[in-house]
Amino acid sequence: MKRLWRVQVLQHGIFTLFLLLLVLTWTQANDDVLMLMAFKKFSVTSDRHAVLVNWTDTSSSPCSWHGVTCSPDGRVSTLDLSYAGLVGSLHLPNLTAMSALRGLYLQGNSFSAGDLSASSSCMLETLDLSSNNFSDAFPGQGQSFFSSCDRLAYVNMSRNSIPGAGGRIPFGLSLLQLDLSRNKISDSALLAYSLSSCQNLNLLNFSDNKLGGKLSVTSISCKNFSILDLSYNLLSGEIPPSFVADSLNLKHLDLSFNNFSGEFSFLNFRCCRNLTVLKLSGNNLSDTQFPTSLASCTLLEVFDLSHMGLKNNIPGSLLGNLKNLRHLSLSHNQFTA
Repeated sequence: MKRLWRVQVLQHGIFTLFLLLLVLTWTQANDDVLMLMAFKKFSVTSDRHAVLVNWTDTSSSPCSWHGVTCSPDGRVSTLDLSYAGLVGSLHLPNLTAMSALRGLYLQGNSFSAGDLSASSSCMLETLDLSSNNFSDAFPGQGQSFFSSCDRLAYVNMSRNSIPGAGGRIPFGLSLLQLDLSRNKISDSALLAYSLSSCQNLNLLNFSDNKLGGKLSVTSISCKNFSILDLSYNLLSGEIPPSFVADSLNLKHLDLSFNNFSGEFSFLNFRCCRNLTVLKLSGNNLSDTQFPTSLASCTLLEVFDLSHMGLKNNIPGSLLGNLKNLRHLSLSHNQFTA
């Protein structure tokens, strides 16, 4: 009898726990409905393609809504409204309050920056806000999503009109890729900070901005860098000889179409054994000699020295070492036969 009673109590306990989990899941899903409806109300002023027409506050779950993907427990894990024709002023706290949200894709819309801070429950790992209408500087430290979303690994804010930052961007240990290309960033201090405080960053793209002045960082401290693109800016002066000297993992380096000057031969590529793409075109480097350390770049596949006004031919012994070379661009120089 006692045994039967214990079994009944255990079954009742399991059933009660199941009901509690069910209620908790329903409550969390309902919270996601509230947060998404708040985003629709406060961030979206025009839904030209009616992509949010099935977003209604009478729904018990948002999992069937356009752009919404849910985890098995019914929580919103991804919101993808890319190229949806949405217009408005983005308020991120409404979305980052959803603690199961891992991926947020809003690229290709017409959002301006309303409130780019984030709730303390932010669990975002990927944030894509590229190709929008952001034209304000990044909020200062403690006021942007960089401060609260400490799991962010991939951030893309390219193709906007961002002029810079109101303070330093606090890179978290989890941030792996940051793309700020095709903006209007002129704050060279932001570039210097990014190159010296990059933690685990492996991709940094500042291409096609308005960065000017000299590189104030003599060497990149980002040991995990794989891709660095600073092309199409207004950077000038000499490239520090040891700028890439210790970048053992660097695979793609693009410094093309700036105003760099100085002696090409001074650059140290001795440790760039993993380099596959090197673009220096459109600069003013002098070429009394080619860097002998380039012979270490045996994996080089793309080598662009076009539009440089170079006069001295590349030593055949150097080219002989680059056995993986697929693309060599030497146009608009002054080489002789």
